[in-house]
Amino acid sequence: MTVTDQSECRSVHMGRMFFFCGTKCKAKFDADPMQYMEERTDKSPTSPAASGTAYTCPMHPEIRQDHPGNCPKCGMTLEPLLPELEEDENPELHDFQRRFWWTLPLTIVVTFLAMAGHRLNWFDMAVQSWIEFALSLPIVMWAGWPFFSRGWQSVVNRSPNMWTLIGLGTGAAFAPDGSLWMAALDDQGRLFVQTAHAQDKGWQWGAPRTLDTGTDRISADGENRPKLLFGPKGLVLVSYTQVLDKPFTGFIRMLRSTDGGKTFGPPATVHADRQIITHRFESIAFDAQGALHTVWIDKRDLETAPRVGSKSTYRGAAIYRNVSLDGGVTFGPDTKVADHSCECCRIALAQGPDGRVRALWRHVFEPNVRDHALAVLDVQGKSADIVRATEDGWRIDGCPHHGPALVAAQEGFHAVWFGIRQEGDATVAGVRYARLATDGRPEPGSVQRIPDARAEHADLQAQGSKVAVVWRSTDGATSTLKAWTSTDAGKTFRAQVLGQAEGDNDFPRLVRHGERMVVVWRNSKEVKIHDIGF
Repeated sequence: MTVTDQSECRSVHMGRMFFFCGTKCKAKFDADPMQYMEERTDKSPTSPAASGTAYTCPMHPEIRQDHPGNCPKCGMTLEPLLPELEEDENPELHDFQRRFWWTLPLTIVVTFLAMAGHRLNWFDMAVQSWIEFALSLPIVMWAGWPFFSRGWQSVVNRSPNMWTLIGLGTGAAFAPDGSLWMAALDDQGRLFVQTAHAQDKGWQWGAPRTLDTGTDRISADGENRPKLLFGPKGLVLVSYTQVLDKPFTGFIRMLRSTDGGKTFGPPATVHADRQIITHRFESIAFDAQGALHTVWIDKRDLETAPRVGSKSTYRGAAIYRNVSLDGGVTFGPDTKVADHSCECCRIALAQGPDGRVRALWRHVFEPNVRDHALAVLDVQGKSADIVRATEDGWRIDGCPHHGPALVAAQEGFHAVWFGIRQEGDATVAGVRYARLATDGRPEPGSVQRIPDARAEHADLQAQGSKVAVVWRSTDGATSTLKAWTSTDAGKTFRAQVLGQAEGDNDFPRLVRHGERMVVVWRNSKEVKIHDIGF
């Protein structure tokens, strides 16, 4: 018999929900649950999963199978639909680590030759180029093979994802004077800003300006992109994640300008913690009093959490934040907002009608339900109680790589997110919109699913009774930029198609200046700007 989260026989132990095929199995578990919680003696990564375990893709939840593997559409590793009583070490992580350490010596040699070889004059430059090429081949082809194979699989199946997305991550914002700013990486991995001004025949971009980030390697993929924020008296802030050598680790860094973005000071690390761990997916916002709030995903508590066998007792990561009262010159202590967040979904920040900043993120509720939580960010570093802002009940042992968006309404907030919930007899995945009350809870009857099964990575803005939602819809070959607009505060919406792009492209970002809303959408050839019409 197949065991699912719909099974009637269930028990709660140590805060986790367990499901059983029948009353006899449930009785055996209830009599002595610890015998099922002991560490496995067999550490083989290929050992079979517990009977009844179902595996699914975080990006394509319709994919289900009874054994581990990769998604046939996009190539992502399948995750258990329900957590197993016993879990092995992650074989995918072991494989990546093995490839990394075996190719590290060659990487060091190639890096040394590329950076200093021309000064030593050991070889003719033509000869040195061939040597670097020969040494790089095993690094690229063997260490990078999982990325190539999954990327090709996603292209063949017309399902682009994190494996195919190039470094097009873009942050956009309006300056106080109404000019449109963009922060992104160029094809050499350098951080730049670019401004556009509205003309009679559209927007006119100025020349890009490369920012001095020293030796920092910068992440700008997927939802972990550079951020732009404007403050009073010519203050401009640009934040980004500095990539560290250990996989999935980083520091949150910030550039600061006091002359309207003409010049920027050197980058500074935002957080006090300097461990080589995850500090990523930052968001920044000012409250009504001018305090700067920086919020990020942090794994320091995961590192110190106890383990049961080979598995940590800590779920996901944590949400940390700090406050700057001088516009990013100095930062207060790191304080924890919440334990057990998703590991790689963006965090949404919005200033509420009362002037205080709210944070919305994908949270891991018991028993491993990945819904969204909201909290008020206090200036003193204290946070209010966490409020459950969505009620999808999506149980999955993995991160969907798909964060929410949040903006203030006339009363409360507007929010969009990706999730899976029961609708009648069907379990339906999709991007959803809802109005949240002032305390962060969803208003009854306000939840609506965007009428596009391919919608992903939605963003939204609001001004008075006008609300706009934008998203990317892709069939694998062509991406379509779509919008949902409302003039009655989100009660009803009208669908629009704004444009299309072939090949690789970024997630759209919606920004507002006064009553004007525009979408910034970047692909491998150009940056497109679309005005939202109501």
